[in-house]
Amino acid sequence: MSVALVITHAGNKRLVPIAPEEIFRTRWLRGATSLGLGLIEQMQTGFDVTSSNCHGLVGELSKLRSWMSSEPDCNYDIERLDVLIAELQSTKFEDKTSAFIG
Repeated sequence: MSVALVITHAGNKRLVPIAPEEIFRTRWLRGATSLGLGLIEQMQTGFDVTSSNCHGLVGELSKLRSWMSSEPDCNYDIERLDVLIAELQSTKFEDKTSAFIG
């Protein structure tokens, strides 16, 4: 299994890969637990990203990125975080747009 962001707009789905399950569990969740980042912890089981929780999620992802910058062998994860943050920031949650992360 992998963790990914799925953005649906007007019936078209776009997949943004985040991390394989093992990497997510051993790196992302370790950092999220250490920092108390609840939304990132919820990414393991999945949830809908909405206009009301997107800003908070981006904030948590930015904190995780800072944490990972001091961890060894996390360059790829940092790149994935940068892509994920950019995707979330550019998503306009309108009537025909939805997103799921998990």
